[in-house]
Formats: sequence, C-alpha cells, structure tokens
Amino acid sequence: MKHSQFKYSWIFIDGSTRAISVKQPSARIAHLAFLEGILYAGASHVNDAEYKKSSDYSELLALLYTLRGAKNLHSPVLIVTDSAYVYKSIANRYIEEFKAAADPILGCGGS
Repeated sequence: MKHSQFKYSWIFIDGSTRAISVKQPSARIAHLAFLEGILYAGASHVNDAEYKKSSDYSELLALLYTLRGAKNLHSPVLIVTDSAYVYKSIANRYIEEFKAAADPILGCGGS
C-alpha cells in the first residue's frame, strides 16, 4: 500500500437519491469501513421527508453516519468518496461544523 498509515483504517462511502420506483422515491446511504483492523458495512434508506435532497446530501449523511461510529479511533483514516461536495467539506474543515450540528436523521450532534 502506497500510504501505509491508512493500512488499518479506511472508509468508502456512497449516497444516492435514485428512486427505487416512480411510486417510491427514496435516498440511500452506504458505507464500507475497515477501522483499526475490523471490517464494518452498513446501508440504509433515508426517511421520506429527506429523499428530495441532493445526492451530495446523501453522500454527506453516509460520511457523518460512519464517522459517528469511528469517533474513538487512534489512527488516521482514509476517506474515499466520489462526491466533490464531501471532499471540499473535508478539505475546508466544514465537516466539523456538520458533525457539531444537531441532525435529526442521524439522531446525533450538538455535543
């Protein structure tokens, strides 16, 4: 591996607002994470009130959901996303603001 500091901790995320069917609009989030040697995977549907948000919003939810479970890590984490929005949020350190804000979907924040 080129960057060995990420050998034991990485996160792949994805989010989508593509509908399951015309009659059932929805958004989905998913993550695959290898955190300090343990593999995690998860996926869920975002509630109906939120499905009209953008794919970027879904990508961000996937990241925030995964980071909530990774908050006690003691090693650097490589985050892989195809969303320029998420990349810029991390690069500009906006992600800290997103994590601190109360989020009714994730049931977290404000700490």
